[in-house]
Amino acid sequence: MTTGDVWGVAGAVLASLGGGSVIVAAFSNWLGKLWADRLMEKERAQHAKELEKLRSSLERSTRLLQGEIEKTLFVSKTHFETEFKALAVIWRRVAQVRARMNRLHLHEALVLKGEGLPSLLFAPFGLFDTAVNHLIHAIDYQSPFYPNEIFQQLEAVLEVALLERQEFGASLERNDFNEGRYRQGKERFAQILQAAEAVSSLIRERISKLSVYGGTFAIDTTVSPY
Repeated sequence: MTTGDVWGVAGAVLASLGGGSVIVAAFSNWLGKLWADRLMEKERAQHAKELEKLRSSLERSTRLLQGEIEKTLFVSKTHFETEFKALAVIWRRVAQVRARMNRLHLHEALVLKGEGLPSLLFAPFGLFDTAVNHLIHAIDYQSPFYPNEIFQQLEAVLEVALLERQEFGASLERNDFNEGRYRQGKERFAQILQAAEAVSSLIRERISKLSVYGGTFAIDTTVSPY
């Protein structure tokens, strides 16, 4: 077949297909579909990427929320009220020991300055002694109703208070007060302050972790003497 024959056949094909316009139209359709498919694939990839980011963010938020839920202890109303009242009694007694011990040392300072006789110390020491006894009873009587970590910190408060009561009482019996005794008492008071703050922090943390089934309710904050 000659070159002329080839062109003749090509012309016949074009003529049978309606000419070059048909080929151009077919090519345009094919090219348009190709670009559309590519754009669609790009959109899918972008959406998949954003969806993955959203999924990862949601998973992180879920883990954080789960962590907070796990920190929360769901208890009954009765349990909450019982523990709350026990902790209220405990803290009241700790605060009383702290206040009575401070007042005792203020009177001791007056005696050392010569502004009062040692007999001035009997009344504040009696109040301090009573406060320590109340704390002992509160720790013992309420012990089933609060966590062991709070009990251990209360023991630290009580240990310092008992030591101060013993040594101050001995000095009172001997009528023996001096700067050394006063400094030692102030150091113990600083220890009481630190231990009491630790108890307060533990109590606040404990209450914040408790969540009651069934919503909110009124709490009876009346506390017994012990």
